[in-house]
Amino acid sequence: MKKYKTITEIISQCVIDIEEDIKNLKFIRCIDFIDIFPVSEEHKSVLDKEALEMATIVDKTEQGNFYVFNEPIATRFGQVKICKIRKFDETRLNWVAAPDFATTNYDKFLELYKNDVRFKYIEKPTYKGLEFKTDKSLIYFLDELTTDYYNI
Repeated sequence: MKKYKTITEIISQCVIDIEEDIKNLKFIRCIDFIDIFPVSEEHKSVLDKEALEMATIVDKTEQGNFYVFNEPIATRFGQVKICKIRKFDETRLNWVAAPDFATTNYDKFLELYKNDVRFKYIEKPTYKGLEFKTDKSLIYFLDELTTDYYNI
């Protein structure tokens, strides 16, 4: 079997990838949640199996399972307590993962960045917010934190 990156390696790589892009953004507090992108169907299976050894499933969706870590994973942007192992999607291969960030003031963040060309306003059935996308980063700043949604 091919050697794939582990959950911890993916989270570490994601933090390195986004560091430069977000260093000058205002109102950033910490990572709230991270969406992990497998590089193949086989990698998804490997990640789901690994996740079950270090976390508990709190939700199963068409996009993938949500896992709460038994021990949060420390990063320079705070503790990652919950992740989703996303279904394999070729359109996500540019990034290893996409974190959601908590802000110190969501309304001020939205006001400051909603017309910034680096951001795109998104609205889904259960949330709305800003998507920040570069060659290295895919980051979300949403009106409801995933940790709040799942009471973590």
